[in-house]
Amino acid sequence: MKSTPQARQRFIELPLFAFLALAFVVSISLLPYPGDFLLKVAPIVCLAVAVAMAGPGNGRRLVVAALVFSGIGDVSLECGQFTLGLGAFLVAHLFYLSVFCRKLRPTRAGIAALLGLALYAIALLMYLSPHLGEMRAPVLLYMGVIFTMAGAAICGRDNHPLVAVGAVLFVLSDSLIAINRFAEPLPGARYAIMALYYAAQYLLTHDARRSTSRS
Repeated sequence: MKSTPQARQRFIELPLFAFLALAFVVSISLLPYPGDFLLKVAPIVCLAVAVAMAGPGNGRRLVVAALVFSGIGDVSLECGQFTLGLGAFLVAHLFYLSVFCRKLRPTRAGIAALLGLALYAIALLMYLSPHLGEMRAPVLLYMGVIFTMAGAAICGRDNHPLVAVGAVLFVLSDSLIAINRFAEPLPGARYAIMALYYAAQYLLTHDARRSTSRS
């Protein structure tokens, strides 16, 4: 039986994505190894292809751009270029923000979530601030952008709830990166960081991967 474009998209966006993401997480104990950055970025490439296959509209070009810059960030971080990776992910969050902030309509639950997010941001900033040194300005800028993106994902009128969950998971993943890098090493942090990150990207792209024919 000949596979349809929808079937190929479903294969790329879940079985293939999940297999590659799990493969990288499992291989963390073996790092570094030749081509490790290729396996790390492969799940993000799957999501970008799945979004592109979903067709035009729904801010998909912006989401693909966010995934492209996320991929650049992944490769940069794996190659030891932290500042370049930070900048690439900042741009990725700006693309996500441009999608999520189009139709904002905070609900009571959304406002409560925003307050919780703001309190968490303040607590994280207070904890990290003494440890940031010369990276204080870029990290603060990055924190401002990612927390704004998460707030927009929570308050977007047309966003599926899973998109908001994805944004929160991204915040948690990056929080672990910051704590592990600047404050204190966390046992098993890399496993948690990558598992949260892949889940975050999958959920953030939930709406963009839904084609008109599947909605």
